[in-house]
Amino acid sequence: MIDVNVTSLVTLTSVCVPFMSKGGHIIQLCSASAYVPLYDLNVYASSKAFVRHFCNGLRNELKGRNISVTEVSPGWVSTEFISVAVEDSKIPEKVFRGALTKEDVVKDAMRCALRGKPRSICGFRNKVITAIASHFPRLASKVWMNQF
Repeated sequence: MIDVNVTSLVTLTSVCVPFMSKGGHIIQLCSASAYVPLYDLNVYASSKAFVRHFCNGLRNELKGRNISVTEVSPGWVSTEFISVAVEDSKIPEKVFRGALTKEDVVKDAMRCALRGKPRSICGFRNKVITAIASHFPRLASKVWMNQF
């Protein structure tokens, strides 16, 4: 997971940036879990926290080149990941209620990137969770896991 979410992200970004022109956009797939300490998904959430910090630093590094960096941090998205997570862990299925569609995530990410926004957090619930997490990470973790 660290190789996919951290090492490959840094490697591919490092290879691409020198070839980017002024006004380009970088879109990195992060996660709302980057804002929330998650038990049973700790390595995943921690690797996404790296992506969040990497985006913040990269955004500042590329500001002079007029290249925007948009962090895409959806909450749960309806993919195979959910069925695997339910099957392979102790995470109850109710946690994934309200999962977003891939299409909604992409639409919001593109809209934010084209506007030069630093992040795309799709869905009202995810915006609330990430806002709470900035000040009350343990409470946000409970809300995220539907235990509050």
